[in-house]
Amino acid sequence: MRLSNGIRMELTQQGPEDGAALVMLHGFPDSRFSYNGVLPLLPRELRIIVPDLRGFGESDKPATDYSMTELATDVVALMDELHLAT
Repeated sequence: MRLSNGIRMELTQQGPEDGAALVMLHGFPDSRFSYNGVLPLLPRELRIIVPDLRGFGESDKPATDYSMTELATDVVALMDELHLAT
């Protein structure tokens, strides 16, 4: 998914689009794949969104801008693209 700030963020989703949303963020240094064993155990009525943060997994890896502020900005931009309340 291409975010409004230009970053391409890869993500996994499961559950209904109208379900209560849960955004799961991986730690450092990891990727969305760290949740592969957990996703099947979560309630099917939840909308689960698991992105690769910038610089990790299959998301864009820009040369700069890896501050916590930039990472948080990416997550807010992702939520905007998915029309989730912030």
